[in-house]
Amino acid sequence: ASSAALFLLLLPYSSVFGSRSDGSLLLDGLQGLYAPTQPATPGYVFVTPARTTGMIPNWFEFTGAFTVQGWMRPSRLFLGTSIETGIISCLVSDKVLLRYSGFGITTTGMNFQGLLNFRVTYGANQGIVSGNINENQWQHFAGVFEPGGDSGSGTCANAATCVPAKATLYLGTTVVGTYSFSGPGAANFLPSQHLTIGKFNPVQGATDSDGYFAGQIAELRLWSRALSAADVLYSAYALYSLDQARTLLMQARWPMDQNQCTPQVCRATNQQWKLSGSSFIVGSSSVTAPKCLSVAVDNYNARQSATGMVINLGPCGTDTPDYMRWIRFTWGPLQPADAAKSCLAAPATATDSSYAYLADCPSSATSVTNDLVWTYNEATFQFINNATGLCLTAAGNFNRAAVYMAPCYDVTSGTKPTLAVEVMNEQHGTLRGGSSFLNLSDSTCCAPIDQSPKISKIATVDIVTDGQIVPASATVNVPLVVDVYAYDLNQNDGVVLLLLFPPSSDATFVKRTDVVGQNPVVYRFSWTPKYTTEWSNPALAIFEAYDLPVNEFDPTNPAQRGFSPLTTLSIATVTPPTLVF
Repeated sequence: ASSAALFLLLLPYSSVFGSRSDGSLLLDGLQGLYAPTQPATPGYVFVTPARTTGMIPNWFEFTGAFTVQGWMRPSRLFLGTSIETGIISCLVSDKVLLRYSGFGITTTGMNFQGLLNFRVTYGANQGIVSGNINENQWQHFAGVFEPGGDSGSGTCANAATCVPAKATLYLGTTVVGTYSFSGPGAANFLPSQHLTIGKFNPVQGATDSDGYFAGQIAELRLWSRALSAADVLYSAYALYSLDQARTLLMQARWPMDQNQCTPQVCRATNQQWKLSGSSFIVGSSSVTAPKCLSVAVDNYNARQSATGMVINLGPCGTDTPDYMRWIRFTWGPLQPADAAKSCLAAPATATDSSYAYLADCPSSATSVTNDLVWTYNEATFQFINNATGLCLTAAGNFNRAAVYMAPCYDVTSGTKPTLAVEVMNEQHGTLRGGSSFLNLSDSTCCAPIDQSPKISKIATVDIVTDGQIVPASATVNVPLVVDVYAYDLNQNDGVVLLLLFPPSSDATFVKRTDVVGQNPVVYRFSWTPKYTTEWSNPALAIFEAYDLPVNEFDPTNPAQRGFSPLTTLSIATVTPPTLVF
């Protein structure tokens, strides 16, 4: 008995080495009267600012079909109130001025009924599709917009085959509703709105109607195509490489995981400006078509840069124009080569929605103000503004993409939470207020796509706690037969059960062949306590499950396994009395 007990003490409580992904973003939702202190600072993520007049559409302002997909677990739906919270949103819903635009996934709790809503704007009409949800339950969702027209083109050449635009909402992998618009065409994104995660800001510039999501979000994605029903069924539990994501038109992915950061995984290239001559090339742009920090010149004809002009990206080319070449003064300012009196500036009270612009240059180092002083980090290639501590950030990797201020991304290597691997533009987004990451050490950390397998039952006893010990009885020379059950919530994964520590060497543990498939599985444990073998009383049988994670993007390279907590069968053996002559 002592040797078995010692083994149990030395064995780790749970052999969790990390599964394919293993985390979520937690947002506190502490807003209005629900906030313990004022002013309230509820959590959300700022991703990309709205475009201003004259700017080209933002990367998330789709001109055709798109899909919003992810996992969420609301901790509070504010039941019985009018609070509408945002999971991801670029919506304008100004009921006073009748201004509507954008799309979003939101939650509401009016009439004491929790709803998840997919809102999309077509013209001046903001359609909505809703489905029932509950607090403290993980739920997969997908909102799909199709522009209609002929063969999904959004335009109609043949009235007989023309169909209107529509929005479809999936909960789990089942369609719960569809909204058909009055005609074909793309979604409307004017007036432009910031893209945020965890926040619904219906009126830009007004905060009295903001709604902040309370709960967890994981594996959030944007696709620049309409996922089919089969796509939704498969992708709900699938992960993708960056290369495959691009091929399949995934526009953005926010895994919310604990990952080993590398330059390929934890990308921050839209904040990295690599010096080429006297120009600065944004790291997210193509090597064959680099984009440079530029004064916003409408037609890219050489002209004198002027105070007040905004900054964007331009095509560097082989003969870079002066408004894409910069003079760096040793005392901090950056000046376009074609400007005699204008220097790069950030608003002194800049937030992560403030654009960089040109301001009057100081006449000397003694008269320079910090909003005009930039520190260039030679190791990370980031431009940091001295007044705000924020970094110069590109809103995309295309011509005329805006350049704005954002908190500096951590680009150092190491294991850390990963907010985003934004596939097409390689942006992250920045955490605000009451937001944090959960990982496997938290019992509710992970969506089913991320979770490790579980041992669910031994014989007739349900396993409800990690490390649970299940009692059993045996008799010497009488076989004990017990079934052990396990499953993985990720439906793409297989499951294997192990007998880590047998009560004696003659115990057997085999998969039941009458239970078809690899998830869920049932294994049969058989053991006969004998006087001729050594065993303790009580004897211990210790089980563990691990998954066979599908590597959807590279079947030849097994994905990282996840392990269940250990579960123990404690066997008390009845020994018949021994006759003494």
